[in-house]
Amino acid sequence: MAKSESALTVGDLKRELKNWSDDSEIVFGGTMAGAELTFFRFKSRDEKVLQIELNEEFLGPGTYKVTIK
Repeated sequence: MAKSESALTVGDLKRELKNWSDDSEIVFGGTMAGAELTFFRFKSRDEKVLQIELNEEFLGPGTYKVTIK
C-alpha cells in the first residue's frame, strides 16, 4: 500500500505521545454534524499499515452509532 503525502506515521505518533503521561486521555473531536468520534479498535491492514477505526456517535433527537472504516 502506497503512503500518501499527508500520512500520519507511527513515528509521528511516538514523537508526540512521549510528551504525554500514560493516563492522558486522547479525544478525536467531532464531525460537522455534531457527532462525537470515539476509538473503536486498531487493525493491521498490511505489514506497514496500522488502521485506527473510530465510531461516530450522535446523541440527538434520534440515536445512532456508525463504525467508520
